[in-house]
Amino acid sequence: MSFETIYDIQQDGCRYGILPVIIAVPLLLAVIDWYRGKRWVLASGKAQPGYSPWSACVFFGLLAAVAFATTWGDYFRLIRAIKGQQVATLEGAVVNFHAAATIKSEESFEVAGRRFSFRKFATRQGFNTLSLEGSPVAEGRTVRVNHVQGQIVKLEIGH
Repeated sequence: MSFETIYDIQQDGCRYGILPVIIAVPLLLAVIDWYRGKRWVLASGKAQPGYSPWSACVFFGLLAAVAFATTWGDYFRLIRAIKGQQVATLEGAVVNFHAAATIKSEESFEVAGRRFSFRKFATRQGFNTLSLEGSPVAEGRTVRVNHVQGQIVKLEIGH
């Protein structure tokens, strides 16, 4: 049987990896204002406690750090596992396939007794294409799944 690769994390890269960069833009603007000694004031001209470039730096800095850790951290962990050959491979027919009812719902299936589940908008890296979006994963279909602790890093469909 021949297999066609439909997902490979090494080719697709980090999903939502731009998120920390987007959050870094207001952080950078706040740092510039803080460095210049600028005060942020209300329209009335009064300064409001907690409304300053410094507090914005703290807020957006923490937010950017969390975004970086949840996106790139997970991606690099999976890439290290692939390079360290810590990837398990399962092959077989898809059973107990439960398609996502909506774009925000979870989708799941089993291969060789191992359950895999994923959501479209989760920050976890790995395969996450739902059947609503045209995923070829379906009940009875033969697949080869490479995974790291349940996160699919490569998915192949049998022909």
